[in-house]
Amino acid sequence: MLSEAHAALALIDGAHQKEGKQILEAVVRKSTKGEAIEELRRDLEPDVVFFA
Repeated sequence: MLSEAHAALALIDGAHQKEGKQILEAVVRKSTKGEAIEELRRDLEPDVVFFA
């Protein structure tokens, strides 16, 4: 099953794969936590943001 997942992800431009023990982690969009928080702040316009 992992080989099929590898093949499917290979078709997605920009997809990154990381294999562990019987698991395949896939990232299609690279982003940091800071970038995600900034995007949420921009989109949701909250009064306060707390990240721990």
